[in-house]
Amino acid sequence: MRAALALALMAGPALAQLGDDEAAILPRVLSAVPVEISDAHIGEERAILLADEAEGLADLVILAGHPDEAAGQAVVVARGLVWAGQMAGQGPFLELAPNGSLRVQSQQTAIGRHAWEETLTLAERDGQILVAGYTLTSWDRITAFSGRCDWNLLSGRWESVSGGPDSDDVTLSGREALRVTPAEWAARGGEAPEFCRFDSGD
Repeated sequence: MRAALALALMAGPALAQLGDDEAAILPRVLSAVPVEISDAHIGEERAILLADEAEGLADLVILAGHPDEAAGQAVVVARGLVWAGQMAGQGPFLELAPNGSLRVQSQQTAIGRHAWEETLTLAERDGQILVAGYTLTSWDRITAFSGRCDWNLLSGRWESVSGGPDSDDVTLSGREALRVTPAEWAARGGEAPEFCRFDSGD
């Protein structure tokens, strides 16, 4: 949290330009990481995930960092990108993939029968930051049914594996390419594609 606050403080002026002042922004910071995701800017960018309490969602902002002359300016703004709950096990967060891509993680593992974890992987292609990957893992706490779907949006390849303790795993695969920015993904509602939706048989 200390690192997140430090990044948010550096980003304060730019975020204020987006419609909030610093005092209102700091309590909304859920997660923040430095990331080199934009070839158009020098040095590391600052990725910040902010809670939108009115909607139960989280907004992603990526800012140019020092020593770039555009430091503090927004590179990406995606409002309502992922779901954000109020309990432990429901909070979204940011992390870096081994290859340097940015992962936006969301989850609902706190309560209820059906638990899930979701990952959006962001990367730059042809000068544009895109949703490059989507992963959904879900499981049923009563039947022990589970499913995992991985989708590479850039190549279009997807694979879905599901099953339970009393049945053989079912593996499906296909191809459906989609070029979409984080803001466009959010505008689509951020829902799992049809081929990543599991029928637990309950």
